[in-house]
Amino acid sequence: MRKPYIFGHRGSPLDSPENTLASFERALQVGADGVEVDVHRTRDGSLVVIHDPTLERTTNGAGRVEDKTLAELKELDAGSWFGEQHRAQKIPTFREVLELMHGRGLVMAELKVPGIARQLAQEIDKYGMYDHTIVSGAREYLREVRLECPHLPTLLAAGWDDSLERAQCEVEERVRWGVTHGIRILSVSIYTLTDGILEACRRQGVTVWGTRAWDPSDLEIQSFLALGLDGLLTNVPGRVASTCRS
Repeated sequence: MRKPYIFGHRGSPLDSPENTLASFERALQVGADGVEVDVHRTRDGSLVVIHDPTLERTTNGAGRVEDKTLAELKELDAGSWFGEQHRAQKIPTFREVLELMHGRGLVMAELKVPGIARQLAQEIDKYGMYDHTIVSGAREYLREVRLECPHLPTLLAAGWDDSLERAQCEVEERVRWGVTHGIRILSVSIYTLTDGILEACRRQGVTVWGTRAWDPSDLEIQSFLALGLDGLLTNVPGRVASTCRS
């Protein structure tokens, strides 16, 4: 059975607070090949890792990330919402994530705001992670990445619709758009992924990653692996890695 790259979605978020250094470390410990992170920019121009544009859900702060300085964000508690033992966790900078992952695993950076592609590429290059980072995000953000730093691998999401027919149409359209713009990795909802979609992508030279495998059963994991995916994005990287080894 082909082993896909296993990416922890925001780290290992079912047993540690998402998008923190603790969560990324945990993902590596349980067997992930890499981690997916969400990248925003602060008011004073630092790239930070947090999913939401606002602070309330995963910190003890309030307001928008883009309205805060890095120093203000570093004062916040980004862990105790998950458990008191994680109270020391802070919102990490993208640089801190690169430092943690250097020589240890891959990074998938999802751009959450426009206008940061060049800065992102500079930080990736500084930490020697150019060949170990994939960039994802909305089409307009990926178009910017392709213009600013065409050598960075890019990933486009597709097929999230619960209707198989609509998902297949979306995948076909996004494969065409992606190939036109030099994007060679497509992530597709694992629940609408079929052999036909995989074949259509691979005919175009596009590798396919499964996503939305947030908390699957062991039987579901086995069925995902049987598809021969190139990568899998999951909230349970440890269970996926364990199934791959068995």
